[in-house]
Amino acid sequence: MWKNQECTLTSKDFAILETMYDRRLALPDCVCQLLRHKLDNARVVFGEDVADNIVTLNSRVRYRVGELSAQTAIITQDPMAGIIGQSLPLTTARGLALLGLVESDGLTLPKQENGIPERILLEEVLFQPEAARRQRFKQQHTRRGLHLAYDAGSERDPQAYSDSGDNDPGPSAA
Repeated sequence: MWKNQECTLTSKDFAILETMYDRRLALPDCVCQLLRHKLDNARVVFGEDVADNIVTLNSRVRYRVGELSAQTAIITQDPMAGIIGQSLPLTTARGLALLGLVESDGLTLPKQENGIPERILLEEVLFQPEAARRQRFKQQHTRRGLHLAYDAGSERDPQAYSDSGDNDPGPSAA
Protein backbone atom coordinates (compact mmCIF):
# COMPACT_ATOMS: atom_id res chain seq x y z
CA MET A 1 0.00 0.00 0.00
CA TRP A 2 2.62 2.62 1.06
CA LYS A 3 5.79 0.57 0.57
CA ASN A 4 7.12 1.28 4.11
CA GLN A 5 7.67 4.93 3.23
CA GLU A 6 9.52 6.58 6.10
CA CYS A 7 8.32 9.85 7.55
CA THR A 8 10.01 12.16 10.05
CA LEU A 9 7.99 13.11 13.11
CA THR A 10 8.85 15.23 16.09
CA SER A 11 8.57 13.42 19.42
CA LYS A 12 5.53 15.58 20.19
CA ASP A 13 3.80 14.72 16.90
CA PHE A 14 4.59 11.02 17.40
CA ALA A 15 2.98 11.10 20.87
CA ILE A 16 -0.12 12.76 19.42
CA LEU A 17 -0.40 10.05 16.74
CA GLU A 18 -0.01 7.33 19.37
CA THR A 19 -2.86 8.84 21.36
CA MET A 20 -4.97 9.10 18.22
CA TYR A 21 -4.31 5.45 17.48
CA ASP A 22 -5.31 4.45 21.03
CA ARG A 23 -8.58 6.39 20.57
CA ARG A 24 -9.17 5.45 16.93
CA LEU A 25 -12.83 4.43 17.30
CA ALA A 26 -14.12 7.61 15.66
CA LEU A 27 -11.63 7.57 12.76
CA PRO A 28 -12.38 6.25 9.26
CA ASP A 29 -10.69 2.95 8.40
CA CYS A 30 -8.30 4.48 5.83
CA VAL A 31 -7.09 7.00 8.45
CA CYS A 32 -6.50 4.18 10.98
CA GLN A 33 -4.44 2.25 8.43
CA LEU A 34 -2.39 5.32 7.54
CA LEU A 35 -1.96 6.13 11.23
CA ARG A 36 -0.54 2.66 11.93
CA HIS A 37 1.75 3.01 8.90
CA LYS A 38 3.06 6.39 10.10
CA LEU A 39 3.74 5.04 13.60
CA ASP A 40 5.49 1.93 12.26
CA ASN A 41 7.72 3.81 9.82
CA ALA A 42 8.44 7.04 11.67
CA ARG A 43 11.88 8.42 12.26
CA VAL A 44 11.41 10.40 15.49
CA VAL A 45 13.46 13.54 16.17
CA PHE A 46 13.35 16.34 18.72
CA GLY A 47 11.51 19.47 17.62
CA GLU A 48 14.70 21.53 17.57
CA ASP A 49 16.32 18.95 15.26
CA VAL A 50 13.58 18.64 12.60
CA ALA A 51 14.54 19.98 9.17
CA ASP A 52 12.76 23.13 7.97
CA ASN A 53 11.27 21.38 4.93
CA ILE A 54 9.37 18.68 6.88
CA VAL A 55 5.68 19.01 7.78
CA THR A 56 5.01 19.16 11.52
CA LEU A 57 1.82 19.88 13.39
CA ASN A 58 0.64 23.48 12.80
CA SER A 59 2.77 23.83 9.65
CA ARG A 60 1.32 25.79 6.74
CA VAL A 61 1.83 23.82 3.53
CA ARG A 62 1.15 23.99 -0.19
CA TYR A 63 0.13 20.62 -1.56
CA ARG A 64 -1.46 19.10 -4.64
CA VAL A 65 -3.93 16.23 -4.94
CA GLY A 66 -3.53 14.39 -8.23
CA GLU A 67 -3.68 16.81 -11.15
CA LEU A 68 -5.75 19.40 -9.27
CA SER A 69 -4.37 22.88 -8.63
CA ALA A 70 -2.24 23.44 -5.54
CA GLN A 71 -3.94 24.21 -2.23
CA THR A 72 -2.67 25.79 0.97
CA ALA A 73 -3.63 24.60 4.45
CA ILE A 74 -2.47 24.46 8.05
CA ILE A 75 -2.07 20.97 9.50
CA THR A 76 -4.07 20.94 12.75
CA GLN A 77 -4.64 18.38 15.46
CA ASP A 78 -8.28 19.14 16.07
CA PRO A 79 -10.88 19.48 13.28
CA MET A 80 -12.25 22.55 15.07
CA ALA A 81 -8.86 24.18 15.71
CA GLY A 82 -8.54 26.06 12.45
CA ILE A 83 -10.53 28.16 10.06
CA ILE A 84 -12.78 26.02 7.89
CA GLY A 85 -11.26 25.61 4.46
CA GLN A 86 -7.82 26.74 5.62
CA SER A 87 -6.99 23.89 7.97
CA LEU A 88 -6.42 20.22 7.36
CA PRO A 89 -6.86 18.13 10.53
CA LEU A 90 -4.91 14.97 11.31
CA THR A 91 -8.23 13.13 11.48
CA THR A 92 -8.45 13.33 7.68
CA ALA A 93 -6.46 11.13 5.32
CA ARG A 94 -4.92 14.14 3.56
CA GLY A 95 -3.89 15.90 6.78
CA LEU A 96 -2.36 12.75 8.22
CA ALA A 97 -0.66 11.88 4.92
CA LEU A 98 1.15 15.24 4.81
CA LEU A 99 2.45 15.04 8.39
CA GLY A 100 6.11 14.02 8.38
CA LEU A 101 6.62 14.40 4.63
CA VAL A 102 9.53 16.34 3.20
CA GLU A 103 9.05 18.89 0.39
CA SER A 104 8.56 17.31 -3.06
CA ASP A 105 7.58 14.00 -1.47
CA GLY A 106 4.21 12.39 -1.91
CA LEU A 107 2.00 9.56 -0.78
CA THR A 108 -0.70 7.56 -2.53
CA LEU A 109 -3.77 7.13 -0.39
CA PRO A 110 -5.95 4.03 -0.76
CA LYS A 111 -9.17 4.18 -2.71
CA GLN A 112 -11.35 7.10 -1.68
CA GLU A 113 -15.14 7.48 -1.96
CA ASN A 114 -14.94 7.45 -5.75
CA GLY A 115 -12.98 4.17 -5.69
CA ILE A 116 -9.81 5.72 -7.13
CA PRO A 117 -6.50 5.93 -5.22
CA GLU A 118 -5.45 9.51 -4.49
CA ARG A 119 -1.90 10.81 -4.91
CA ILE A 120 -1.02 13.70 -2.59
CA LEU A 121 2.18 15.71 -3.17
CA LEU A 122 3.77 18.15 -0.75
CA GLU A 123 5.02 21.07 -2.81
CA GLU A 124 6.33 23.35 -0.08
CA VAL A 125 6.39 23.95 3.66
CA LEU A 126 5.47 27.63 3.88
CA PHE A 127 5.71 27.88 7.67
CA GLN A 128 6.92 25.44 10.29
CA PRO A 129 6.59 26.34 13.99
CA GLU A 130 9.86 24.68 14.98
CA ALA A 131 11.82 26.56 12.29
CA ALA A 132 10.19 29.84 13.31
CA ARG A 133 11.10 29.18 16.96
CA ARG A 134 14.73 28.50 16.00
CA GLN A 135 14.82 31.69 13.92
CA ARG A 136 13.47 33.82 16.79
CA PHE A 137 15.99 32.27 19.18
CA LYS A 138 18.82 32.96 16.76
CA GLN A 139 17.75 36.59 16.32
CA GLN A 140 17.51 37.12 20.06
CA HIS A 141 20.99 35.76 20.63
CA THR A 142 22.77 37.45 17.73
CA ARG A 143 21.75 41.03 18.48
CA ARG A 144 24.56 43.48 18.52
CA GLY A 145 26.15 43.76 21.91
CA LEU A 146 26.78 46.94 23.82
CA HIS A 147 29.84 48.94 22.83
CA LEU A 148 31.86 50.77 25.46
CA ALA A 149 32.00 54.46 24.57
CA TYR A 150 34.35 55.54 27.32
CA ASP A 151 36.56 53.70 29.76
CA ALA A 152 38.27 55.84 32.41
CA GLY A 153 40.69 53.04 33.14
CA SER A 154 42.06 53.13 29.61
CA GLU A 155 43.60 56.60 29.86
CA ARG A 156 47.35 56.31 29.53
CA ASP A 157 48.42 59.45 31.30
CA PRO A 158 45.90 61.34 33.38
CA GLN A 159 48.16 64.47 33.29
CA ALA A 160 47.91 64.53 29.50
CA TYR A 161 44.28 65.69 29.79
CA SER A 162 44.94 68.64 32.14
CA ASP A 163 46.70 71.87 31.32
CA SER A 164 50.20 72.43 32.61
CA GLY A 165 49.11 74.91 35.28
CA ASP A 166 47.63 73.69 38.52
CA ASN A 167 44.22 75.35 37.99
CA ASP A 168 42.25 72.65 39.71
CA PRO A 169 41.38 73.90 43.18
CA GLY A 170 40.68 70.36 44.33
CA PRO A 171 38.48 69.38 47.25
CA SER A 172 39.71 72.19 49.54
CA ALA A 173 37.88 74.76 47.37
CA ALA A 174 34.59 73.67 48.70
